Amino acid sequence: MSLRTRVTILVGGLAGAAVLLLVFRPTYEMRVAFDAEFHTRPDGYRGLCRHYGFEFPEEPRQMEPGLMYRVLADGAVDVIDAFATDGRIEAYDLLVLEDDRGYFPPYYAAPLVRQHTLRRHPELKPILERLAGKLPDETMRRLNYQVDGEGRKAADVAREFLVAEGLLAAGAQPSDGRAGSIAVGGKQFTEQEVLGVMMAALIECETQLEVVRRLNLGGTMICFQALRAGDLDLYAEYTGTGLVNVLNRRVISDPDESFRVVQRVFEQKYDLVWLAPFGFNNTYALAMRRAQAEELGVTTISDLADYFRTPGSSRESVPSSPPARPQRTDSNGKPTSGVPLLAGRTRSGGRGRCPACRSRQSRRCPASRAVVQVERCQALPQAAAHAPGPFAYSWTGSNRSTPPSPSTPLTRAGEGGVLGRLSSQDRENAP
Repeated sequence: MSLRTRVTILVGGLAGAAVLLLVFRPTYEMRVAFDAEFHTRPDGYRGLCRHYGFEFPEEPRQMEPGLMYRVLADGAVDVIDAFATDGRIEAYDLLVLEDDRGYFPPYYAAPLVRQHTLRRHPELKPILERLAGKLPDETMRRLNYQVDGEGRKAADVAREFLVAEGLLAAGAQPSDGRAGSIAVGGKQFTEQEVLGVMMAALIECETQLEVVRRLNLGGTMICFQALRAGDLDLYAEYTGTGLVNVLNRRVISDPDESFRVVQRVFEQKYDLVWLAPFGFNNTYALAMRRAQAEELGVTTISDLADYFRTPGSSRESVPSSPPARPQRTDSNGKPTSGVPLLAGRTRSGGRGRCPACRSRQSRRCPASRAVVQVERCQALPQAAAHAPGPFAYSWTGSNRSTPPSPSTPLTRAGEGGVLGRLSSQDRENAP
């Protein structure tokens, strides 16, 4: 047999093997889970599908951010939305898929402060800007993991960092609060708690102000509305969130330009001030188990889209809005107004199912961890925005199907809002 013939046979064999691998590659029924906010944000799930021109075969499950990583690592789901600075990505050996078509904007975190508060207490700005640039991605990832992975308290992790960086004396103690008090808030995940504690510790130890900590309040609009209403004086916000989720602007890929836009517009429109960023970019991402991603040959979001995309699908086939939610009816089958009940219980006391997170739990909705007595699933965008503890915010107006926007009139809980304050029993039962 000639050399040329051998080469021809070898090339043909390799080509055939490649075709077989493509045709008979491992297939999975991919299970997808996203947190409640990613389901509804303009820069979240729906926009991602439109941008990459695909859709998931089934509606992604809705799950708590703190639960998603463990569930993914255990194999109960295959794809989640992740945060770039989350230490559990490395701890669980997850693969962050490359955003190869540039969907997610930069999410640089910075203190967002009421202008009124800075006028009353101008000493706050230089104190808070001591943190500027002190928290690069790898540092924030390490601090987050010390809380999530090692089980340490966020307060201990934050103070240890401040002392190690020379930003706070080891023996520094809070002042007597003779100059008044301010409220520092935060969203409901670890990174926000760590940042909130850092800012609070610096303020109360370096000024004569007392600091009220209102951390783990909930999602973006809860904190933003509370800031505008004056129930918070500051919290840590992200430039991408401010740009896309609050201002409803298009993505700006340049981080400096994105910061300049939110800084200018927030001050002009809301009288809120963005101070210098902390230094890290906690962008959204999609994550998979590394071993599974490598087996499927998925390294980018485009690869994932190709995996899910079916013949004949197109961008036009991707739904532009969430599917219609079930309408509540009375005992005679007639439609009633209001939002769906919480998972696990109907008004008659029977077992129910949350239309947002599809939970069959009998006590709590895992998407919001709201107690059953509240009677409404807070994962739904048209339900009143609910903050754990005594503070809850809603919006006014007759069109309850429209999510709240920054320009919508605010209503304080207990003053005509959809939800009143939680009872003391509810607060005791809340996680």
